Amino acid sequence: MIRYAFASLLLAAGTLACSSSESTSPSSVGAGGAAASTASTTAGAGGASSSTASASSNTTSSGAGGAEACLPVTLGKPLDTDTQAGGSSLVFELLGLDPKEQHLLYVEFFDVAGPQVAGSFDLSKMPEDNYATCAHCVLAFENFSTPSPTKYFVEAGTMSVTAPDTAYAGKSAGTLSNVVLRESTLEKTVTTPVPGGRCLALAPATWDTTK
Repeated sequence: MIRYAFASLLLAAGTLACSSSESTSPSSVGAGGAAASTASTTAGAGGASSSTASASSNTTSSGAGGAEACLPVTLGKPLDTDTQAGGSSLVFELLGLDPKEQHLLYVEFFDVAGPQVAGSFDLSKMPEDNYATCAHCVLAFENFSTPSPTKYFVEAGTMSVTAPDTAYAGKSAGTLSNVVLRESTLEKTVTTPVPGGRCLALAPATWDTTK
């Protein structure tokens, strides 16, 4: 099964390698392997709504070296949606980093743990704790449109799904709370935290692509 964010990263890297003068917009690869352009289109007829509850201060997260400050970020506007049998992907702007560059947050669903259902899911626990296995996935790319984007995978937090994407058609709704994303490597869809790497604290966020 294709993992969308990984495929998008490979596609972006290939495009950048071929032509440094060519602008790169976020892309996803569908079941047939064709790249889908994502020029600021909304995910669904009504577009996805995003919560922009501001983070007034840094959120702390306990890593290997003890407590640390994570950079506050917020969910921006929806950019794209992509689907295949057994998987769907929503792409959003990620705000709070260098405004001169493009930063993305992916919310993805896969059928690896059975059909999608409503409920609350601890993103720090199996199977959600690695991109290779997650059924409810949250990951981010800082400086996505550069040759070497920084990758982040969720380390902590809760995804509460109120409208599950049972048909993997890009139609879902829910919230993200207390989400911390850790700088990670991404090799063949396997994520590994970077020792001493940075972290991002996502403000509480809501999406709805059912309309």
